[in-house]
Amino acid sequence: MRARAFSQALQSLRQDRVIVLVPEDERFCGFYSNLVMVPQKDGRVRPILDLKLLNRFVKVHHFRMESLRSVIASMEHGEFLASIDIRDAYLHIPIFPPHERFLRFAVGEEHFQFTTLPFGLATAPRVFTKVMAAVMAILHSRGLVVLPYLDDLLVKGLTRGVCSCGICKCASNYTGSACGCSRDTSACMTHDGICSGHGKCECNKCVCDKGYFNKLCSDCPGCQTPCQNYSTCVECKAFTTGPQKESCSLYCARVNVTMIKASEWNWKDKDGLCQEKGEGGSVITFHITEDGDLVHIIVKEKQVRQDGAGCQSVDMTSLETEESPAGPICDRCESELILASRFLAQN
Repeated sequence: MRARAFSQALQSLRQDRVIVLVPEDERFCGFYSNLVMVPQKDGRVRPILDLKLLNRFVKVHHFRMESLRSVIASMEHGEFLASIDIRDAYLHIPIFPPHERFLRFAVGEEHFQFTTLPFGLATAPRVFTKVMAAVMAILHSRGLVVLPYLDDLLVKGLTRGVCSCGICKCASNYTGSACGCSRDTSACMTHDGICSGHGKCECNKCVCDKGYFNKLCSDCPGCQTPCQNYSTCVECKAFTTGPQKESCSLYCARVNVTMIKASEWNWKDKDGLCQEKGEGGSVITFHITEDGDLVHIIVKEKQVRQDGAGCQSVDMTSLETEESPAGPICDRCESELILASRFLAQN
């Protein structure tokens, strides 16, 4: 009976290519060990290579793994638990081909070598645990709570509802025909609100408005910034210039613009601060505050100078700091500074 089980287990290993025949010219070379069969609870036998001698030459590194204490500490009241036993777990991990010669054994006249991680190798538990860590990371990113212990997995989670007459009755924090949609919005929250203010949260995932992308709807390659949106209103209301100067009252009806002198400008809060190129190449500096449907804009008065008069030359090295070179800077020079600063920031 035991001989038959041994023969069946050996045949199964060959069919799954867990073991292969040793090349004829390499027979009796490499490292040979005994293959033993360990009975399992389900009546099967597990083939284990007796690597006691080989393990003396293998460097074993200590590693951390789940313990009974850590598993119990992670449990919460009302959770459901399920265990999964990965069948022949180690045999899913391939061996580096040049190292297969250290995992050889012989049965009668036939010589074999393992092509996958065998039970009995001292480093096998650590290798398998490290491989499973990558799998666990993917499962955790999808909201599944799985605790691994070698080839055993503990899956846990709160119930999402109950089944009554073939219909799911969901818990208060879940919805959907199978209670698969969470009402939680924590994964959608940003400092700008739900989904960056450019989408809605469904099943704790952002569904972005048209034109917006990424996990939190914060990217919009084709969208203009608030500074770009309101620069034309600033031009027409503050300086009666720009593309909307003929229809300014209609186009910028909800925009209030206030001009202050350049000598009084001392805006240190960078949120809402804008510098945009206006008509004639001049730079317009302004600050935006949105209040519901209204937009309040404070505009820095342009410095009136003759073209080039009083303007100093632009020293590119001074652009490495936020401060401008000492001395008066007219609009044309200021424009050069800002454009050059942007160029340096991109390079």
